[in-house]
Amino acid sequence: MKRTYKGFYEYTSAELASVWKRGFLVLDSSALLRLYRYSAGTLKDVKAAVDSFRPNVFLPHQIGLEFHRNRYRAISQQYDTFDKFLRDYHSKRDELLKGIRDHHFLDEKKYKLEFEKLEAKIKKDVERKRKQYPNYFKSDTILKWVTKTFGKAIGDKYPPEILLEKIREAEVRYLAEIPPGFRDSETKKDTRQFGDYILWCQILDHARTLKSPVVLVIDDVKTDWWTISNPGKKENRLPHPYLLQEVWDVAKQRIVICTSDEFLREVSKRKKAEVSSESVREAADIRYASAYPYATQISQILSSVSKNVEQVTAFIANSEWQKQEAALRSLISAIMPTILAAQKRTELNTASLAGITTNFLSRGSTESDEEETENPD
Repeated sequence: MKRTYKGFYEYTSAELASVWKRGFLVLDSSALLRLYRYSAGTLKDVKAAVDSFRPNVFLPHQIGLEFHRNRYRAISQQYDTFDKFLRDYHSKRDELLKGIRDHHFLDEKKYKLEFEKLEAKIKKDVERKRKQYPNYFKSDTILKWVTKTFGKAIGDKYPPEILLEKIREAEVRYLAEIPPGFRDSETKKDTRQFGDYILWCQILDHARTLKSPVVLVIDDVKTDWWTISNPGKKENRLPHPYLLQEVWDVAKQRIVICTSDEFLREVSKRKKAEVSSESVREAADIRYASAYPYATQISQILSSVSKNVEQVTAFIANSEWQKQEAALRSLISAIMPTILAAQKRTELNTASLAGITTNFLSRGSTESDEEETENPD
């Protein structure tokens, strides 16, 4: 049977369908902690997608441990995103106003006034969004859902002697850069750097015991889980082939490894649950976000103040410089018939005429101005 790439795997369509139908579902701690960042609609769709696998779900002990260990920090980061957005706005605003001072034809006071009006609107909307964000410190509904969903499907922790054996195995694998987890040795210096390998072993154990394929959802996109393919494309990740092979070698089973947005898209495509395209897009946006994951909040805030942004844009468009540019273009249009008449008399090349006109319109300064710019002294 011909084997072709479907999604991210060199499996046949039938083999992939079997994994999605029979496989047990695992959400890594990176995917579980991301639940605190989603809007209500996306969170609802993620829960529906996960519930479509029940009771065929599994939570390795190591993932549960990492989820509880980092839960409060994930919540705190979300509260911080609102203040960080305002700080970033102030920084960008001040940078723009400073740049305006370098242009004598722009009115800094007028622009500052418009920015202040916009800032008042943004502050009001940020506070409204802040109040809408659930108080997970007071009532953690996500923790309750995770407990309800995985409570009866939590794996056992390794006894001390087995755990020590796994850590020693991980040390050897990391030296050879065998996935998963070796990249964590760059940032973690205690035994927590071996967490990914421990949870991987627990997944392998479960697949071998159940004789079942695996669907692993993980938003950790480092190269100790993924390999790079198709350079230059936006999505150029493939699950590390060593991992796919190891699942087969250990448990004689196949595995699907995907990120949260890819999981939602695939569940929707296979009609296991209803998932909106907006939820897929939001999950992808948050995954792409770096350091502070506040892409969704910013998008919502800016959307609600778009009219004010349009007003500021219109104001700038009507500035004195824009009027001067419009007058310049009007002058060019007025003298164009004369230029065309000259073209006929002198047989001036049309391409040359177009180049002269384009150059004139795009310069915006005289030769002496350019010389002063290049030689300010």
